[in-house]
Amino acid sequence: MVITLSDDTAGVDIVEEGNNIVVNLLGVELSQALQQRVDVKDFATPVMFIDSMASGENTSILVKPSAEPYDYLAYQTNNQLWIELKPLTIEALEEREERFPYSGERIDLDFQSVEIRSVLQILAEVAEKNLVVSDQVSGDITLRLKMFPGIRLWILS
Repeated sequence: MVITLSDDTAGVDIVEEGNNIVVNLLGVELSQALQQRVDVKDFATPVMFIDSMASGENTSILVKPSAEPYDYLAYQTNNQLWIELKPLTIEALEEREERFPYSGERIDLDFQSVEIRSVLQILAEVAEKNLVVSDQVSGDITLRLKMFPGIRLWILS
């Protein structure tokens, strides 16, 4: 799914609620013509339908996957927000469990135009690890990251 925004500075918040993916677009108005349900069952994806609705100056998009296991990736490039869903096989689920065992609650991080050194400091604190950052590392970053305890995050330059 590709959402084209009129402005690349719109606030984007993507959350999983139950078996749904909810895309909240903050400060984004949706025309009446686009406020509808789109049935996408026939497109051979794990998605059954997509609901778009406006609430004042904000917009919410509900992506309803089927009951089948799935994985998704969301990223933004300029004014386009991409959300990709793919079905997961039983083998893929088992492989994921073997490669990325974890316990406890997951951690979601969502930053927009934040100094990269601050983000790295937060990652080090969450991971309870020491992190050495070169003085040459600078600038701002926009990042949405889903982390699970036990997964190692390696940042190399």
